[in-house]
Amino acid sequence: MKKGFSALMVFLEERTGLPENSWIPMALTAWDLLGALWPMNDVFRPKLIRIRALRYHARFEAEADEAVIAFSRSPVPSTWDSISSGAWRVLLERHLQMVTVCTANATASEKSIWIIPQELPEGDRTAAAVLEWWLEMKLPWKPRDPGQIELPEATHPGPIWPQ
Repeated sequence: MKKGFSALMVFLEERTGLPENSWIPMALTAWDLLGALWPMNDVFRPKLIRIRALRYHARFEAEADEAVIAFSRSPVPSTWDSISSGAWRVLLERHLQMVTVCTANATASEKSIWIIPQELPEGDRTAAAVLEWWLEMKLPWKPRDPGQIELPEATHPGPIWPQ
C-alpha cells in the first residue's frame, strides 16, 4: 500500500470520526476539486518571488511529501514556515498542474473526478485534496520554467458547487 493512500485513510477516519466501511461516498466534480484547492493560491502568493527564482528539482520531492503530510495534520500556512525553497517549488508545481488537470476535466464536462466521504466536514476539503492529489504526485507534464510561473487570479474561475 502506498504511503499516500495510508495517510489519506488515516486523515479521513480522523476527520469524519468514522471507520472507512461506514462512509457514504460523495462524488465531486472537477470544479469541486478546484474549489477545494483554490485557497492554496493564497498560501503560495507571499512566497512567489522566492519560488520563481528556482527550477524544479526532484531531490526536493520527499521534503514536499513530508510537508503535505504536515499540512494535513495542521492545515495552516505556517505549517510550511521551515521548509526549503526547493520544497516550496515542488509544491507549487504540483498545485499548478492540478489546477490545469481540474480545468481540463471541467471544460471536458467530466461528471466526477473525486470521491470523498459525505461525512467529511466541508472545512477539511482543502487538506483532503492536498493530501490525496499532491502526496507522491507524478507530474503529468514537464515542470514549468521559473519565468512561466504564474498563480491564477484571486477569484475562482467557475462554479465551486453544482448549480
